[in-house]
Amino acid sequence: MAVNEYLVRCFQKAGIPVIKEPMGLIEEGAFRPDGYTITPWAQGRSLAWDVTLPHTMADRYIGYTSVEAGTAALKASDFKNENCMPNHGLFIKTGIVVIV
Repeated sequence: MAVNEYLVRCFQKAGIPVIKEPMGLIEEGAFRPDGYTITPWAQGRSLAWDVTLPHTMADRYIGYTSVEAGTAALKASDFKNENCMPNHGLFIKTGIVVIV
């Protein structure tokens, strides 16, 4: 994914070592973030990120996006908050909305 590669390069340019798609980071579930800092980021915790590209016309979001602009990104963010990494390190959601 080009966006994840861009984020990795930004961290590398800043001299921050990262791991792309780390295995075994979270015991439960099948979630695996797109990247994770090797060294602690803040509060003694590493930073993890997951890139999401919600499409405004996807069946999952069309009911929301037809009523209010920007809701595809909000719904994708809510899903990540509830299901992905609520208690594991610092988690930064990175979303880009595709507008058709």
